[in-house]
Amino acid sequence: MLKRFIFIFALVILLLGLFFYQVRQAEIEIIKERIALSEMGQVNLQERVLTTFFIGHIADVEIISELYELKKIAMGATDYSSLGHDFLSFSGKRGCYDQIRYLDKNGLEKIRVDVKDGKPLLVAKFFLQDKSDRYYFDAILQLKSGQIYLSPLDLNVEKLEIEYPFKPMLRIGTQIVDQSGEFQGALIINYLAAPMLAAFRESSLDSYGENSLLNYEGFWLSAEISDDEWGFMLDGCQTKNFARRYPLAWKEITSGRSGQLERPAGLFTFSTFNPVALKRGVSTSYSYHLTDGSQVDERHISYPWKIVSLVTKARMQEIIAQKLKNKEVLWLGLFGLLFLLSGSLLWIFLKYRQKKREQLVQIARINASQEIEKSLKDAKAEAEKNSAAKTLFLSSMSHEFRTPMNSILGFAQLLADEDSLGARERNFVEKILVSGDHLKVLINDILDLAKIEAGAVEINLVDINLCSTVHDLVGVIESLAKAQEIKLFTGEPETRYLVRADSLRLQQIILNLLGNAVKYNRIGGQVELFCTKLDEEWVRFNVVDDGPGIAPDKRPFLFQPFNRLGAETSSVQGSGIGLVISKNLTELMGCRLGLLDKDGSGCHFYLDLPIVGEVPSVALNTPMPELETSVFESSELMAKENYSCTLLYIEDNELNRMLLASIIEKRPSFTLLSAVDGRQGIEMALKGLPDLILADIGLPDIDGFAVLDELQKHTATGKIPVVALSGNASKEDIEKAYAAGFVGYLTKPINVGHLFETIDEILLKT
Repeated sequence: MLKRFIFIFALVILLLGLFFYQVRQAEIEIIKERIALSEMGQVNLQERVLTTFFIGHIADVEIISELYELKKIAMGATDYSSLGHDFLSFSGKRGCYDQIRYLDKNGLEKIRVDVKDGKPLLVAKFFLQDKSDRYYFDAILQLKSGQIYLSPLDLNVEKLEIEYPFKPMLRIGTQIVDQSGEFQGALIINYLAAPMLAAFRESSLDSYGENSLLNYEGFWLSAEISDDEWGFMLDGCQTKNFARRYPLAWKEITSGRSGQLERPAGLFTFSTFNPVALKRGVSTSYSYHLTDGSQVDERHISYPWKIVSLVTKARMQEIIAQKLKNKEVLWLGLFGLLFLLSGSLLWIFLKYRQKKREQLVQIARINASQEIEKSLKDAKAEAEKNSAAKTLFLSSMSHEFRTPMNSILGFAQLLADEDSLGARERNFVEKILVSGDHLKVLINDILDLAKIEAGAVEINLVDINLCSTVHDLVGVIESLAKAQEIKLFTGEPETRYLVRADSLRLQQIILNLLGNAVKYNRIGGQVELFCTKLDEEWVRFNVVDDGPGIAPDKRPFLFQPFNRLGAETSSVQGSGIGLVISKNLTELMGCRLGLLDKDGSGCHFYLDLPIVGEVPSVALNTPMPELETSVFESSELMAKENYSCTLLYIEDNELNRMLLASIIEKRPSFTLLSAVDGRQGIEMALKGLPDLILADIGLPDIDGFAVLDELQKHTATGKIPVVALSGNASKEDIEKAYAAGFVGYLTKPINVGHLFETIDEILLKT
């Protein structure tokens, strides 16, 4: 009960933890939304602050331009003293203008009031200047009557030097015209923007982020760090630019009027301030002359401005941590309370369940044996049903794979025997044959692996001469070794060992080991085969090559299905399941298969087999006979004078019938009859009495076994030899066919050579 309590309680605590985690995450999202709303309200407030200042100063210019004394001068009056007093009075009352001046239509200063140490002073006539070459005078000349000019916000420059301490300056001007609307002069006020920027900063005191006022190029007019400001005017500070520091964010900020965006740097909240939009008639256009005399026309060079708040990732986390601090204490207390409550209730519940369970156990024991027996019977029946289904599936898959392969490889073999093929076409056919053989091996391997996993492999243990078996298989692999200039060393053992194994599966395992030793070797390498007696009960068959070997880090995956251990990038064909099948078959036979550590390059595989006896040894390196004749040409049967025979082929697949017809054409003395199903085949056999019948097992109406049974019932056809053709290549299927009375068994895809060898062998006996 204690273990159950711990497990369930741990699960409850986990669920509680997940619940509070979700609550915490939801609270974090709410905090983020509130911060976002707050910052949006903050930048809107700062925009209103700027709007208030600009509207006020634009209104001041309009008020001054309507002064009576100024209108008198526009009408031709030459006494400027009253106008000077008006300028002094206005400057003193407002207290925010560095200069107020009037220029005549030629750009000459007529009246100028300067502010020195906070006091407005009327400048003597001697110190009045010609401003006709200044950009702001040119800009005012371009205005229409009633329009207001706004200059960029920059630092005041005196005698080509930036004035220090910095004096942020904004120039606002308008035309003064006579009654006919003719330009007579220009009114210009120099606004000290420091109060406006100070108010902008003060309005951001409640902001969570870093607040910035940026000109149209992304330079700071107001920044959290004062050293970042006015980078466009100060030498060596051109890199102090918001647009350069946050290029992706700046691109989106400039493309919209206002909004918010979350980027890796943090949460950006922005709004746009454009004084041109505040009032009709406001202009920021101006022209000015460069020192080389060329003229530049700039439009909105400093507007619109961008108001930006940046809440960095670190700052966001800090704010969230501060706001969650008190709530987390509350959550922790609630969690602790639920922890104790749930633990107590769970313990009481489990104690109650334990008592009830003890009562039920006494009742359950009475019927336990009967239930167990019934369950075992049901499980056995289900297992037998599944095993039968798997066997049926594998048999069907074998047939479905091999039937199309029969056509591919059969027609390719026919093409390979054509003398009319050019070298290029013959090379193509050879590649089809090689690839087809590889696919056939792959299909066999996959089906073998599936049978092993399904428990459908039967092992028939018999006494086998190990050395003779190895000798026969060396002959099979010898041609592949010669192609790669690999030497095979088999030696002459003193003793031949009789071992206990399944003959077919032992050959399959040894052939896989020999094939791998040759395929994955180097050109000009060698393979050594030898047997060593481990003790009185076991003999070890060794396969040693000097190829590239298997890297130590890949050896743990040696018997992993479809893992070629890096060879998939080489030109060597393979499926990665041959060793897996060999390993499983070895264990099913009660034997051992493995890889030994080897000094230097190469691999040393071993196969341990149980000894059942010994016989005197003979040499294993007897050369294998070589076939020199084509399967389509001479044979003992074809050498007979005036020999002829009739074959009946019962096959429902049209391509397979076409293939066999093309193959039989190679022997003119043979006549081929074809039937498309079992009943037609029986009818043709009774009528034509062929010398040999080839019957497909999987016919659509009745299978090949039924055809054979029917033929054997008739005296006329009872002794005609019948050869089975099938896509099923299992040992059980072959044994079943021979037991039924078939004289031969050919598996698809058909090897043309093997087909004629089988036909010749059977017909020579009849």
